[in-house]
Amino acid sequence: SSANPQITRKRHKINSFVGLM
Repeated sequence: SSANPQITRKRHKINSFVGLM
């Protein structure tokens, strides 16, 4: 269940990058 939060963090970073574009 440690991979779940890790994926969310990665997704959040990608979302932030897309929002900046």
